[in-house]
Amino acid sequence: MNKLAFHLTAVLILSCFFLLSCSRSKDPSQTKESNQTSTEQAARAIKEYGRNPIDKARTAQQLGEERMNAVDEAVKQK
Repeated sequence: MNKLAFHLTAVLILSCFFLLSCSRSKDPSQTKESNQTSTEQAARAIKEYGRNPIDKARTAQQLGEERMNAVDEAVKQK
């Protein structure tokens, strides 16, 4: 009896997860991505992957220049 109740509960929980996962509506951004081919998605992902280190390097360079300018200003004020 105990095993039967356990199995019945497990089946009910799994069926609820299955039914709830199928009823979700997609966001407009998700539907837009699904219209693109896998090649287009891969190309965009590669571009973003390549762009991230460049953006980080530019940000680090700007911060370094700002710090150097701040040090130069501090030296000029003395």
